[in-house]
This record gives sequence, C-alpha cells and structure tokens, in this order.
Amino acid sequence: SEGGRYAGMLAQTYARDGGKYAPRGPPRADHAGPVRCAAASADGAWATGGNDGTVRVRAPDGTCTAVLDHGTFAARPPGGAAGSSGGGIVLGCAALPDGIASCTETGAVVVWRGGGGAAWGHAQTLVHPGCVWAVWCDAETGDVASACHDGTL
Repeated sequence: SEGGRYAGMLAQTYARDGGKYAPRGPPRADHAGPVRCAAASADGAWATGGNDGTVRVRAPDGTCTAVLDHGTFAARPPGGAAGSSGGGIVLGCAALPDGIASCTETGAVVVWRGGGGAAWGHAQTLVHPGCVWAVWCDAETGDVASACHDGTL
C-alpha cells in the first residue's frame, strides 16, 4: 500500500547562511504519505500538503501547529489520527495574507483562514470541474489563481 511504502515522508526546512543552505531543525515526519507541496508566508511560517489529504501549518522551525483536513473541512491540533483522505490528495498550497489556499485532485480549491494567533478554520471552497494541479496567491491582495487539468485558470 502507498501508506506503508511512504510512511514517515519528511518535510525539512533550510536556512540560508552565507549563500548556502543548512537544515533548520530536524526533519518532520508527520504526513501519512508523500509531501506534495510547500508554501511559505512572509512571517516565516509555512505549510505542507500531501497524499493524506491534509495541509500542515508549521512554525518557522517546521513544528506542526495545526492540521487542515480536506476530507472534513475541519482544523485540528497536531497529533492524533492521519487525515481522512476523503478530500483527495493535496497537490498545491499557497500563503494568503490571512490564511492558506490549497488545492486537490478532486477539483477543490479550499481557502483556510487563521494564523497569527487566530484559530484556523475553513472559509470557502471553490469548485473546478476536475483535478486542480496548482494554486497561487498574491501576498498583498489575497487574489487566488488556480490551474485545472481541463486547461482553465
């Protein structure tokens, strides 16, 4: 099974030091399967998305601070069960000024609001006719663009 083959896939942060990159803290192995995407915000926080149907919100050192589940559209603290995987594989994520946008193979672009001490929660779902391969956000305006398999943007 894919979960067995890829269990413990890592997310790692690197800090730039004198033109070279060095690991910042230990690797994180909290996704239940491959990590498919990563996005950073201006405040140093970042997020990862993966085959387990979740987005993991992270502190600058990589520590998971919240889990955003595409299957249930719920946010929860780190730890506990893996994602529900009912929401499909998370293929892309991008930082918004006040949250995160993520996209899945099931045709959803999900907007999550939170961060900066605020609780995370599902804000909106934008529906495409098929797999959404990528999502991009303008860091200043919060505008979102997504790329769907049928050629729409």
